[in-house]
Amino acid sequence: MALPDDLLPLVESLRGLPGQLGFRPYTSVAIRTRTWTGAEPGDGTSSDVTLSLAAGGQPARVREITSREVQASAGRYTAADMRVGPLTPQHPVTGGGTAGYTPAELDPSSSARNVERHVVLTGPGEDGSVWTILEAKLDRALGDSLVIRRTERTT
Repeated sequence: MALPDDLLPLVESLRGLPGQLGFRPYTSVAIRTRTWTGAEPGDGTSSDVTLSLAAGGQPARVREITSREVQASAGRYTAADMRVGPLTPQHPVTGGGTAGYTPAELDPSSSARNVERHVVLTGPGEDGSVWTILEAKLDRALGDSLVIRRTERTT
């Protein structure tokens, strides 16, 4: 295995430390995939699948986009956007099983019009607020991230 693959279990456990120490203000970070029975969102009835985003057993890190990132995005990001992550890529764990996330879990290739994907945050000033996923950054060996923008909706 390559060095990054060997480091992933250690990186995953270290990412959980800030949450254990109380430095992660968001108590819940999750991707909600809502599928509608009709042809478009809002048509028919919906069913939800929720994927909790965590690192080392603690909610994933959520932070504001920096002014440098806003400037470098050429208008794609605003100062109100947030970044979720780093999220550890999927890797095997001792004793069997896996931890972390696959690219398909974070950024599926579905083009179905009746499927919505959002990030739902619970934390300071956010009681189940719904955020749209602007971009999935899946190009780092030790950590992926999502850039999200708040919608007017709540869960």
